[in-house]
Amino acid sequence: MSNARFRTDVDYYEVLQVHPSAHPAVIRKVYHVLMLELKHHPDLGGDVDRAQLINEAFAVLSDPQRRQEYDRFRAEVGLRTEWPGAARSAPEQGPDPEVHAALLEQIQEAMTALSAWPPRKTPPPFCRGRAAGIEVGPLSRVHGFRYTGSIRSAQEKLGTELEFRTYARPSGDLRMVVVAARGTLVAGMLCGAPEQLVPDVVRAFAAEVTGGEVDVEAVARLLHAVEYLDSGDRRRRTRALDLWLACATREPHQSCLVLSAYPL
Repeated sequence: MSNARFRTDVDYYEVLQVHPSAHPAVIRKVYHVLMLELKHHPDLGGDVDRAQLINEAFAVLSDPQRRQEYDRFRAEVGLRTEWPGAARSAPEQGPDPEVHAALLEQIQEAMTALSAWPPRKTPPPFCRGRAAGIEVGPLSRVHGFRYTGSIRSAQEKLGTELEFRTYARPSGDLRMVVVAARGTLVAGMLCGAPEQLVPDVVRAFAAEVTGGEVDVEAVARLLHAVEYLDSGDRRRRTRALDLWLACATREPHQSCLVLSAYPL
């Protein structure tokens, strides 16, 4: 196969949200999750262009010979993904222990206020968001979030069943943490300068974390209330939104929004 037949603007491993050393069975499973469970298939209402890209990536990575050729091509042109979701178009980023410690403290504090800490290791049946879908959803494609590593200290304390995945945008200081239990999202945190938490980002965050199981407008209204209606240097509101809990905090230079599955 000619290298010209491989694309250089995307990484097929990133498209499928799998590690470059992923077992073929994992690649097949993730593909079906993306197309069926996450409804990227056009027959289920998915975007045609996105579905074609997912199919293109799967066609290459599911064929052992083509995958070997693609791996050589990736090495030649520099398409190197250190972690799932680390796009070549994003700046090289490694896990930052200090940043991760601060993020873990923030999400722990908020979830404690919600009586939802520590998060469940087995996701409640109403949880629909999938960790495998973050890098192929609007938060990545539209809003530019890129994976920046997992918080290992949280896994060491709470067990390997839980994963605390961190994301950031290449420009600005808007950060996100999602908590996954066996691949299903059970909590998420979005934090950054108040002016960066614009409604479109907040709505996409709420939809991705809950899998569409929460009223995204109610989440946006809660954050709006903390930003503009409450008084004082540090403001906080918590609220139950159906089977999800929300905590919005405003400090002078940073706002934080946490969503957590109701602790059944």
